[in-house]
Amino acid sequence: MRQISIALSLLALAACNRQAAGSSASSSEAPYGRSAAATPHVGRCHADECSWFRVESKTTVREEPSGILYRLSVAGGSAPDEENPRVRWDRAPHDVFIFCSRRLPAVILPVDGALQVDVLDFATGPSGPYETSANIYVDTCHPGEDWASDGFAGRHGYQVQDADREVSLARPEDIFTAAR
Repeated sequence: MRQISIALSLLALAACNRQAAGSSASSSEAPYGRSAAATPHVGRCHADECSWFRVESKTTVREEPSGILYRLSVAGGSAPDEENPRVRWDRAPHDVFIFCSRRLPAVILPVDGALQVDVLDFATGPSGPYETSANIYVDTCHPGEDWASDGFAGRHGYQVQDADREVSLARPEDIFTAAR
C-alpha cells in the first residue's frame, strides 16, 4: 500500500513538532537564517489547511546522464490561509531528496525508516496529493517555473509517468538504477 504523500507528511511533521514543543504558539516563525534559498512556498492547500515548505540547504549528491540527485534540508509548516499566511513552522528541518530527471522525476522522502518515492507525472499533471512534491521538485529543478503552466512538460522533455509506480530504494542513490 502506498504511503502518505509529502504534503501530508509535512503537515504531520509540523503537528508532531508543535505537540512536542507543548504549544503551537511557541513554534518558531523563522528558526533559520533568511536567504533567497529560504523563501517560503505553498506546497498544497486542501480542506482549509495549506502546507508550506522552505528549502534551508541544497546539496548535490550525485549526477549522471539520467539525472541529478539533490539532498535538501526542508522546513515544513502549515497555515490556514494561503493569501495572508501565518505559517507555523516545524522546529527542525528534515531531509528530502529530489531526483531531477526526464526519465523518472521523483521526490524521495524518508518515512518511518523507509524511503517513500513520489514519481511525478508532469505530462498529465500531478494529482492533489502530489502537489507539494511537484512544487518542491520544480522549485529545485526548474526555479521560477510553474508545473501547471501550458507546455511545461514539453519544454522539459517529460513523458507520461505511472504516478502509482512503486519504486523501492534501500538508499536514495538507488534511484539511478530505477531510472535506467
